[in-house]
Amino acid sequence: MLGLIVKDFLISKRYTRTMLLLLVFYSIFGFLQKDGGAYLLFMTPLFFVMMTITTFAYDNAAKWDAYALSMPVMRNDMVFSKYAATLIFACAGTLLSVIFTTIIYMIKGEVLSQELIIGGLGALGAALVIISILLPLVYKFGVEKARLMMIAVFVVPTILGVVIAQTGFKPEIDDNTAKIMVILSPFVVIALLGISYLASCRIYAKKEL
Repeated sequence: MLGLIVKDFLISKRYTRTMLLLLVFYSIFGFLQKDGGAYLLFMTPLFFVMMTITTFAYDNAAKWDAYALSMPVMRNDMVFSKYAATLIFACAGTLLSVIFTTIIYMIKGEVLSQELIIGGLGALGAALVIISILLPLVYKFGVEKARLMMIAVFVVPTILGVVIAQTGFKPEIDDNTAKIMVILSPFVVIALLGISYLASCRIYAKKEL
């Protein structure tokens, strides 16, 4: 199991420089913009979890799955390793974004607000929700066919957000409701990850390699 996770890290290692360059770019952007640090805090977890999708492409090119399953490795272990790697990538991205954003605010002589930190954790949750949707699709249709679906996962919510904003609709949420949402959101994300994992296991169990 650990070896499978390490394998994904080694594959993703070549993208470490790209991720660091993105962090530096958005850090500079955040320094120049008034609220640019927030953008860094929100987008970095999403960039990092998408590294998991990249590992699928390399696995397919190397016919890794067929080779790995010829050894004493269960299919559920293969799936679990992807989800474990995703969680590690997500946490690493969130930690780095907090560090870089804190540095930006310190240089600018500002304080990283509690609301911004909570927003960053919300971005982590959103990234995990998105990857929970994408992983079963990748197992079902493969990386190439799933790419268009991946675009839809990003584009559709964006379009809906723009449309809602244009209508001027602003839902009123009182403090108690907001607190309940904050408390429940981690459990919702965990539940979605669990459902996604079970769906991926079922799909992968029936997949011919």
